Amino acid sequence: MDYNYPLPLQAPFALNYLEYVRSRLKRGEACERLQAGKLDQIRLVACRSEFVSTGQTASFGRGSTGAGDQTRRHFPGLQSLREED
Repeated sequence: MDYNYPLPLQAPFALNYLEYVRSRLKRGEACERLQAGKLDQIRLVACRSEFVSTGQTASFGRGSTGAGDQTRRHFPGLQSLREED
């Protein structure tokens, strides 16, 4: 899984999380990155009728457009930026 957009993760808490993800993958356990706009990624198991699903609104520089699972970038692609930016 690539978590390096828009910047590589360097904070200690983020590196700890990445190590946790790697350890789960090594054991064959499921891991999936949050995806903006997905309506079925997080599921309620109780009291479903009391909540409205909105899907994930933003994740890793992408935001939901509100049209199904379509998303758009909040930041330009790294290849389009000058190195100093």
